[in-house]
Amino acid sequence: MTEFCSGPAPKGFKPGYESFLFNTEAHRLLQSKTGWTEFHLLDSGKKKILSSIFFNIKGGIAVSPLRAPFGSFEMSEQVQAKEFYDFVFWIEGQLRKTKVIQVEILCPPELYMPTQPLITSTLVSQGYAVIQAEPGCCISVNAIPLTRKMRPNKKRVLWQGQKAGLVYKKLPLINLKEIYFFLEACRKEKGQTLSMTLTGLGKTIEAIPKSFFLVGVYLQDQLIAASVCIRVSQSIVYTFYLGHFHQYDKISPVVFLINSLYDWCSRHGIALLDLGTSTLDGKPNFSLLDFKLRMGGTLTPKYRFQKTLNP
Repeated sequence: MTEFCSGPAPKGFKPGYESFLFNTEAHRLLQSKTGWTEFHLLDSGKKKILSSIFFNIKGGIAVSPLRAPFGSFEMSEQVQAKEFYDFVFWIEGQLRKTKVIQVEILCPPELYMPTQPLITSTLVSQGYAVIQAEPGCCISVNAIPLTRKMRPNKKRVLWQGQKAGLVYKKLPLINLKEIYFFLEACRKEKGQTLSMTLTGLGKTIEAIPKSFFLVGVYLQDQLIAASVCIRVSQSIVYTFYLGHFHQYDKISPVVFLINSLYDWCSRHGIALLDLGTSTLDGKPNFSLLDFKLRMGGTLTPKYRFQKTLNP
């Protein structure tokens, strides 16, 4: 028997789905210490949480997340379409009671969950408008080498990097300052900036250190490519920041980095390597998107939904 729950799930109930870092209490409190409300779809007989969403409410606007790459629903594959439709309808009623007039939901990439297409179609059918659709790329990780998935031109570049003697290293978090300034310089070359300050990123990592790790590529002991990676869940790794200097374009150390990271993910039971969205100033960055697709990635959109609630 299923039922709806407003507020924290009852004690003894466990999620029937894989939880994402950005919806955990630890990360939500980094986004804001106050203003949170939560809703759950429960299987009371099995004491399972079948679906959940967390909103931050301020000024009559409910957002999920407040400040994170995504929020939205987490959901078990056991949930039926009609159950979820009714759950969303019920949530809107609860939000109206708290004087919410607008709802905004930023979903994860469609490939993150088998249930994500159901979430997307349900929101559309209930009148939510897509106000943003970011193109991203994810690589499915398995025992098949990435070289068998990437395009021939990327294989050649990888071989050139290997021939040049590139070395991949997983780095301790104490190297964050070095890696941050390196990536900041890489972005500056392109006339871009990082989305977080060093202080902000440092505080986030300090609060949830087990969810972050750093990787770098070296040429003769010199750092020439790097990435700040996030373990979004037990089965997903997200390359939050990634970059290299233009002077090394010929051997493209980022190709070497991604191939090495893929191998690491394969050895550690990671099912999905998220290369992130491909946008610039809110518009598709087609050259970046093409690079990720040629690396063996699959195009996967990330939708932001919005709906105005009638009184």
